[in-house]
Amino acid sequence: MGDFARQFEHGRVGENVITQWLQRHGASVTHAEHVPPDTFPGCKVYPSGYMKGPHLIHENLRLVLPDLLVFFNGGWSWVEAKHKTCFGWHRKTRQWTTGIDLGHYQQYLHIERATGLPVYLMFYHPQAQANVRDINAGCPKKPPVGLFGGLLSELQHNKDHTHENHGRHGMVYWTPEAFSLHYPLENVQ
Repeated sequence: MGDFARQFEHGRVGENVITQWLQRHGASVTHAEHVPPDTFPGCKVYPSGYMKGPHLIHENLRLVLPDLLVFFNGGWSWVEAKHKTCFGWHRKTRQWTTGIDLGHYQQYLHIERATGLPVYLMFYHPQAQANVRDINAGCPKKPPVGLFGGLLSELQHNKDHTHENHGRHGMVYWTPEAFSLHYPLENVQ
């Protein structure tokens, strides 16, 4: 199995855990690729295509959609579901962090404005053991575990740091304390 396929499968596992958790808490969930094309005025939704996930066209911009469209407590919202093995240790600030692609983060902010629906980021971190590189850098051996989440409009004010040159589009990171939702691992599975 190639790197892309392995990463895709890893992501799907976390997405399924988050979807099941949302449903157990009374939400109705659909994948973004199943959203009808003309759902949002002034926007066009396109399903997944070759090597590309579902996206939204708005103001001539092609925007990657968050993974899920969720109906809960009488309202709709987007949820971007992330599966990370464990939090990473940020050596400079000496704290645990997790993050997403900076380009996607900026697109999700645009999607929030374009569709009028809030975007939530949810991170599933199941591993209670730090990786060897982080342990060698002096981190505590046990990172936080469980399901962490927050509203993007609030998280944008609680960023820990960004790396403009990390990955293809840069990255944006948060500490566990930035998230308004935290469910321990035993309450997630």
